[in-house]
Amino acid sequence: MNKKQLKKDVSDFQLTKIAPEYQNLNFTIVLNQSEHAGNIGSIARLMKNFNFNNLIVFNPMESVEVIQSRHT
Repeated sequence: MNKKQLKKDVSDFQLTKIAPEYQNLNFTIVLNQSEHAGNIGSIARLMKNFNFNNLIVFNPMESVEVIQSRHT
């Protein structure tokens, strides 16, 4: 690809847009009996990367203190 084409492609770039019928969808991720706090942390980081906001941790095997620690 030459420089002119590359410059044109960069200047014409548009962010990916969400189709109108999908703009108001809400998802809640539910984790049931997670065995390790690291699993919850991994899911939380993944959710942040994809702009998911609702997480429910139901009946975790770890204590709340461990789950909320920075190590997770």
